Amino acid sequence: MLEENIFQWQIKILKNLVKINSANIFTERLLEDSPYTPIERDVANYIRDLLSDLGYSPKLIGISEFRPNVYCKIAEGDPKLIFNAHMDTVTPAKGWAQDPFTPVIRNNKLYGLGAVDNKSAISIMLLIAKLWDKIETNAGLELHFTVGEEVAGSHIFGSLYLTQRLNTKADFCICFEPGTKGIRVGNMGFFRFMIETKGKAVHTGFSAWIKHGKGENAIVKMAEIAKRLGRIILPGEDPLFEHRRSCITFPTLIQGGSAINIVPDKCVAFGDARLLPIHTKEDVIKEIEKRLEGIDYKLTEIRYLPGWKIDPNNKYVRLLQKVASERLGFIPSINGVGPASEAYAYVSRGIPTVNFGPDGKAHIPNEFVDLESLRKVDEIILDFLKTV
Repeated sequence: MLEENIFQWQIKILKNLVKINSANIFTERLLEDSPYTPIERDVANYIRDLLSDLGYSPKLIGISEFRPNVYCKIAEGDPKLIFNAHMDTVTPAKGWAQDPFTPVIRNNKLYGLGAVDNKSAISIMLLIAKLWDKIETNAGLELHFTVGEEVAGSHIFGSLYLTQRLNTKADFCICFEPGTKGIRVGNMGFFRFMIETKGKAVHTGFSAWIKHGKGENAIVKMAEIAKRLGRIILPGEDPLFEHRRSCITFPTLIQGGSAINIVPDKCVAFGDARLLPIHTKEDVIKEIEKRLEGIDYKLTEIRYLPGWKIDPNNKYVRLLQKVASERLGFIPSINGVGPASEAYAYVSRGIPTVNFGPDGKAHIPNEFVDLESLRKVDEIILDFLKTV
């Protein structure tokens, strides 16, 4: 059982993290991203300073000084493990009952933006660092605190950048994404894209339009594209992902027209495809091209992250399941899930990786982490380190 004073130390750290605004503004700006906007910098500095106070030598490693990842080697050992958490959060949705950056505890739940996604994960990793000298383990451990996950899962400024810079190698990695009911050994990928149509602008009151039809409505063109695409399920299944299928959704956002009295000469719409590991962005593009034959349009890629999965019988996966079931009182499933995560950056380097973390509600007003669940995950990870 985790000592109460240690757990209260962790809650204090979690509160401090929630108070630091690291909301990723680029979750709302589909065509923008920047290495020069200091989204995660204050959180990174806080983590660096705390790890330094604990006697470690953390490093800030980033594409710029404004968006640094934090790397910290805790110990050498065998097997070599990596723990990952991301430092950015979504932006606060409308409807919060409190200031999202003022943590509040009610009914053993800690409320605040990022409480469960992903600042409770950061607190777990910092707790492990604090307790390391008291943990009887042969394992080696690196801590990776990364940027940009809320925009891209594995971000070119974040986990992809860090693992490439470090030439990361390890035997196993845990990304502390929320949820104890399952140990996620796979993520669906995503392909986000933009389609643009062109028209010919003309005033709706002019005879050129009314009498002669001289003009071309870009939105009407887009409507035909939306009709042909809509919702597309690609063929193929993967039992690891239960009932999930690869799905193209179009449109999810649409922009067009310049004035109420002008035939629009341009329309832009966005689509989102969620992909099982058996499908790629090329499959999506091929399907779109087939369905839109005869229509003049331009397709632009916005973001792509492949789906992935690892062997569900990996020995570290099964060990984590075993120690988790002893603490939780039930056996967490081993499966794949829909949302993308940092895990791809590690799996793409041949490192078996899972998502597992405390329970709560994320990406909603009044986000919270369940504190009893947080304590259990602490204990699960401590047990895992002792038995690995």
